[in-house]
Amino acid sequence: MLTVWRIFIISQEVLTETTLSIRVFAMYSRNIWVLVPLLALVCVSMILGVVGTIEAGLAQNLAAPGLNGCNTPYPHSA
Repeated sequence: MLTVWRIFIISQEVLTETTLSIRVFAMYSRNIWVLVPLLALVCVSMILGVVGTIEAGLAQNLAAPGLNGCNTPYPHSA
């Protein structure tokens, strides 16, 4: 289940970066000198995003001292 969410987050990042890069490329009249730095930035950003997502590990529920975490309408023992 955790791997599915990581894949979803990474694919969402890739789609967003691709869409924004295409828009900027079109905005500058499809100039190749704009495309090359955009592709370099997208590659670096994707690598950092994948490494950050993988190294983040499992989400942790942090609670203040003396508290048991989130309040739920159902007891945890059920």
